[in-house]
Amino acid sequence: MPYRRIGCVCAVLLGAQLGAMSQGKAESRSLAIDTFEVVMNLAPGRPAAGYGVITGPSGAALRAVSSPEVGRIEMHIIERDGTIAKMVRVDSLQIQPAGDLIFKRGSNHLMLFNIENDAANDGIIPLTFSFSDGQTLSFDAKIN
Repeated sequence: MPYRRIGCVCAVLLGAQLGAMSQGKAESRSLAIDTFEVVMNLAPGRPAAGYGVITGPSGAALRAVSSPEVGRIEMHIIERDGTIAKMVRVDSLQIQPAGDLIFKRGSNHLMLFNIENDAANDGIIPLTFSFSDGQTLSFDAKIN
């Protein structure tokens, strides 16, 4: 019987160590943009939307997105109350424990106002993502 108890203790300690290692591994992820696209609004003069995925350490916060070819970029979330959903502007978004910050239709997204015609004609909008720790990432988002 004493051997069985030691085996259980070892299994618990090993599990705790592996959990800590995987948690440390997730925290050591560097910031990166996997993909990002801008979807133009069909109505002229209306803002475009930005969708994509940012990966990085859990808890890192995106504070701003900018572009020399866009007048203003806002970060939005969707708040739901029963069957009613409304868009709400936010000042920052945190990367989730899984290591992703996802922008998609019906959820987190960017709103891009006053896009210059040259950018729309080129099919690419350069975006700069600024984070709470001072890091910035640049990404050329394709226009779809």
